[in-house]
Amino acid sequence: MTIGQKLAKAKELAREASTPEAIRTSKELRKFKDSYIFVNTDFKRKGEPIFALAFCESQRNVIFNKEDLIFKSDEEVLNLISDIVKQHFIETKGNIGIWGDIVSYVYHHRNGETYVFDKNGLLRDDEKVIESKAVLSLNGKEILTDKYTPTQQEKNEVDKKARKLHTELFPEEYDEMGDSIQDAKEREKGKNPMSKKYIKKMDDKRVKLGFNPLSPKGYNVTDDTMGYCKNLVAKEINDNKNDS
Repeated sequence: MTIGQKLAKAKELAREASTPEAIRTSKELRKFKDSYIFVNTDFKRKGEPIFALAFCESQRNVIFNKEDLIFKSDEEVLNLISDIVKQHFIETKGNIGIWGDIVSYVYHHRNGETYVFDKNGLLRDDEKVIESKAVLSLNGKEILTDKYTPTQQEKNEVDKKARKLHTELFPEEYDEMGDSIQDAKEREKGKNPMSKKYIKKMDDKRVKLGFNPLSPKGYNVTDDTMGYCKNLVAKEINDNKNDS
C-alpha cells in the first residue's frame, strides 16, 4: 500500500468514526471500559516463581468482545456473560494451568457492580470472591505483586524457550513461511494450500490439546498456543527450581 493509499484509508476511517452511529457506539462502549471477567481458582502461592506468575496473569481474565454488550439491558448482558463463562469452562476443561482448577467467575459490570457465576454459568448470590493476586512474603507480611515487572533476563528466558517449544508443538502455524508463489495465492483466496490429510492431522492434534483448528486459510487467529507454551515453560522452570 502506497503512502497515498494509506492516507486515503486513514481519512476514510476518520469519516466513518465521525458518523452519528459511530459516535453513539463509542459513547456506549465507554460505559464498559472497566468491565472484565475474572477467573477465580482460589489460588494460593506455593513457591511458584513470581515472574512465572506474571507471565501467566492474563489467563485469569476471560477475553470477550465488549461490543457484544452494548445497547443491551442488564438482563441481556448477564445472559451473555453466562454463555461466555460456560464456553470458557468447556474450552479450558476447567483448568487454567499454573493457577489451577476454576472455581467460579466474577463479572465486573458497567455500573461498578460485580456478579459471581459458577462453573455452569449460573449466578451465585451467596458467594463473594476476593480477587487476590500472587504475593511475596517479607518478614511475615504479604506484599502485593500485581505491579511486579519481570526482569529482562527472566523475560528472555521464558520467551526463548517458549518460541522453541511452540515451533515443535505447533509447526502448522509456520507453514506459510515456506509458501510458494502459488501457495500464497491460494491463501489469499481463502484456501489452505496444505494437503487435506496434513490439515486434518494438525486440526485433530489442536482439538485434543484444547485449541481451535486453524482458519480456512491455515492461520491461527489467536495467540492462545503461544500462551500455552509460555505456561508450560514457566511450570518447567518452577519445577526445576523446586528440585534444586
